[in-house]
Amino acid sequence: MYIISLSRSSKKFMQSISGKDYKLVSLALASLESDPYQSGCTKLKGIENTFRIRAGNYRILYQVYDKVLTVEVVDIGNRKDIYE
Repeated sequence: MYIISLSRSSKKFMQSISGKDYKLVSLALASLESDPYQSGCTKLKGIENTFRIRAGNYRILYQVYDKVLTVEVVDIGNRKDIYE
């Protein structure tokens, strides 16, 4: 099992979304605990060790540290704004 660590901006985003979307993103985050390399994750080009997964219209950007079994969520946001 991996430990999930949310960045400050990720925590702030989670507090700002509606209940339905919160549940959707929370389920995606929970799935990262058991397998951060799950099908549907995409490695980002140009940023070492960084991946993304979809959660509805949202994207979760995260980094995986296998030596310490940690997944650090770098950012969560709407798919049109997340890569800026």
